[in-house]
Amino acid sequence: MKEPLAMRRGRAERTGRVLELLRAQNPAERTEADDCHTRAVQNAEAVDQVARQYAFDYDDPADAGEAMAYRDTVMVENTLWWLWQIGDRTMLAAHNGHVYLQGFDPDYPVAQGGLLRRALGNGYRAVGLAFGHGSFNATDKAVTEPRDEDVKTFRSRPPLLARSSTPWTE
Repeated sequence: MKEPLAMRRGRAERTGRVLELLRAQNPAERTEADDCHTRAVQNAEAVDQVARQYAFDYDDPADAGEAMAYRDTVMVENTLWWLWQIGDRTMLAAHNGHVYLQGFDPDYPVAQGGLLRRALGNGYRAVGLAFGHGSFNATDKAVTEPRDEDVKTFRSRPPLLARSSTPWTE
């Protein structure tokens, strides 16, 4: 993000060209080499997606919103690609804001969870997880795309156990 926007956009253009060249090399018959090619194309796709993510102008609020929609959309594309490759259940780990069915913020218009629900129907399930104590990195600023200097380490304490008629044992 510290590089000029023109440089980031130039990188995205180059990764896109490399991706297209690699796609054009598709083997004619289905072989082990074709499977390797398929994986290589997907890896190049991920590199291109990252380059394109950084090619948005985050100083422009409209462009920043489009960047957030783009990010969740390509995360869905990659998740579905993997699901189709393995042909079995897949577990996706993501921050809460990504797995919601709807965006939680007007500046964050598309949520990965909603896109996955559209693609998979009731086959998509979001499961919330938390930990009892430890530390995590986050921001306490109201920004949808925090910069490195916005991120701090937070510590959580062990949860208080609810009172019940059954005593807790360790």
